[in-house]
Amino acid sequence: MVIRPFELACRQVTHQQYALYDPAHWKLYHEDRKYSPSATCPVIFVSWWDAFAYCLFLGEGYRLPTEAEWEYACRAGSPGAYCFGDDEALLEEYAWYDKNSGRRAHPVGELEANGWGLYDMHGNVWEWCADWYPDDSSRVLRGGCFYQRASYCRSADRLAFDPAYRYDYIGLRVARWRGASAAPS
Repeated sequence: MVIRPFELACRQVTHQQYALYDPAHWKLYHEDRKYSPSATCPVIFVSWWDAFAYCLFLGEGYRLPTEAEWEYACRAGSPGAYCFGDDEALLEEYAWYDKNSGRRAHPVGELEANGWGLYDMHGNVWEWCADWYPDDSSRVLRGGCFYQRASYCRSADRLAFDPAYRYDYIGLRVARWRGASAAPS
């Protein structure tokens, strides 16, 4: 597999950032503290289509990462189950998941970053990827989330949902091609 040079946001997109694109979304979900106690929590209740539209709003070159890019960035060179290796006991230092989250999303970037400076690659909220799942009707999500056990937060774990699906554990992170404003030809 060949991965072209790309850039990945060091944090998940927050409610505050997404509100610049869709203020109504902010009002609907930020005001309900059950879902998100802070504007710096990852945006939630976004479908794949919402995430795609947000990337278009950001401008030329912004997009969702491919599944291969996402996993490559998550691992940050680690061959283990997680960005730090295989010791699940260390996960609480890197991820909000069922053991430490209180069953809610947390502000992005509060825990340890992986070796490449990327936060919340494990846990907090699932992140949409650009890829279709092999069934050709679902889109891929990566990363795990705040209410699931550690095994769902592994670098290689994945989910797939209909691209119109929205829930309180699904968000996004943006990517773009490195050194260019648009995809290479």
